[in-house]
Amino acid sequence: MSYGKMTMRRTIWILLLLLSLGFSAGAEGYDSWERRNPYACLDEAQETSFKEIPEKLAKKLAGPEPTDAHELCVMAELLKRVGDYCAEDYYKKSIEAQPAEPAYELFFADYLRNFRGPQRPLFPEAEAHYLRALAKLKSLEDTRYWRSYDNVTKSRVKRGLINLYQQDGVPLLYSTPMGLEPKRPALFLGTVNRYAKSTSEFDEVDDVRDFTSEALFASSPQRLNRPLTEDELRNIIREKEQFETSNRFRLRYKSLPVVDVFYKYRDVDDAQITQFFAPNEFNDVDLNEYGVAIEKPIAMSPYFDLFLRGTYKHTIRQGVIEFLADEDEDIGHFEANAAVSRFFGPDKATLDFTYVYQDIDPDIADPPERDRHIFASTLTYNLMRPVLDIKDPYVKRFETRGLELFGGVVYDKERFGNVDVKKNNFFVGASLKGFKLANNLNPFDFTVQPTVFTSEVEGDSSQDNSQYRTNLTLLYRFIDEEQESKKLMGMDLAFLHLTIPFKHDVAIDGLDDFENFRIGFELTGKFFVKKFRGTTCLASLYYDFERFYELDKNLNLFGLKFGIGF
Repeated sequence: MSYGKMTMRRTIWILLLLLSLGFSAGAEGYDSWERRNPYACLDEAQETSFKEIPEKLAKKLAGPEPTDAHELCVMAELLKRVGDYCAEDYYKKSIEAQPAEPAYELFFADYLRNFRGPQRPLFPEAEAHYLRALAKLKSLEDTRYWRSYDNVTKSRVKRGLINLYQQDGVPLLYSTPMGLEPKRPALFLGTVNRYAKSTSEFDEVDDVRDFTSEALFASSPQRLNRPLTEDELRNIIREKEQFETSNRFRLRYKSLPVVDVFYKYRDVDDAQITQFFAPNEFNDVDLNEYGVAIEKPIAMSPYFDLFLRGTYKHTIRQGVIEFLADEDEDIGHFEANAAVSRFFGPDKATLDFTYVYQDIDPDIADPPERDRHIFASTLTYNLMRPVLDIKDPYVKRFETRGLELFGGVVYDKERFGNVDVKKNNFFVGASLKGFKLANNLNPFDFTVQPTVFTSEVEGDSSQDNSQYRTNLTLLYRFIDEEQESKKLMGMDLAFLHLTIPFKHDVAIDGLDDFENFRIGFELTGKFFVKKFRGTTCLASLYYDFERFYELDKNLNLFGLKFGIGF
């Protein structure tokens, strides 16, 4: 054998020996961590009562800084339960202390998805830690270091990612290079389709104000100049049969802002009084809408979390111009949304703002000046502490529960030539989420929301009107998302809710003929299909009975909804 071949063979053996020693050293280093069940840190934190947390934290913080991943994780979980933003630092330290453990990545990702952010997850950060957990799980598979609890981690990571992406839709493209795992979806398709017979159009709730305003305008000096008859008033109350499809492409790439491109079509029968000299003659309204939006959640810890979204829509609407039902309106719609959230102790407050400007251009000769300004804001305060039998809202993985207090306003000013029409909403409410009436029953939610609707027409006080509404809602979880999902026809049913809504409208100012009550039920299910990359779907069916008792008119209302990327 030549000297060169012998040297080559020795070199190969030396390299193999070094690799073997390196692997052994790596294994010895891993074993030196004394890998323990990471879920023990969750158990230890949850076994600490809410009242004991401050004392336990004080003792831990008074001692030397822990270096053990378990102790760091316990600190993170305890700090999370009292709303301390330092929880984020301790999650990171637990990951650094045991970098091969995927469960610590999962715990941090769940925290960012379910508890942080203004009613929306801190998406890029949560996604990154879920994907790191998957990568670490993959490196452990088929090795002697795999433990039974890694199966739990794998299942929870995949379920957390499904929940994180649930509002995006069906993944179409991935940004991860070909052949590499885990995959990061980048382009989604979402669709939401609705059908209903209702007294108000989709996303509107002020049917009593609409009917009242229509009747007052028809009877005003500008039109009939007389009170409407009882039959005319009764016939203004109508079912609006309607259909809507909304479709969207969403581009999401790592920490860059999300970009949406969307299209919506809506058709509403009997939506508009054609001309108010004949208040019982109606025409349909069609709407075509194209738009683009950009949004981003931003972590500003330890101060607050922020969400920003900007939208532009171009809308072509037909059927709303009085006397000219076949003519169009072109609407340039500009919308800005901002939300900020902050923990106050264990509780969380969120303030939402929305501003809308619409430049309305009727497609008619010598059109009047038309525009619209809308400002809306809601303040929500979640008591994230034990309430009644809700022991610890922070152990929930998919929905925070407890007592939620909220209030808000909507200011809406629309210009019709030299006349402004102002519509305002004022509401407050409370929602108790996740309480049990009996041990053998799943949790209930109960919500009460009083609302005041007002309408004011500049220069004609006879058209001013206002109403008071009481909303009561009871929700029962037949299938609770916090439990294991149920199999149904090859799909995983995440939850199944039965909602019983009740509302009662009474007049404060103006006509009282449209006072009414409504009661019904809604069945809502959320399911996901693993074969389609964990795509989540939301479907609902509702029925309402509404009685306008002053005019002795009853309506049977119902609706259907199916959405992917909702």
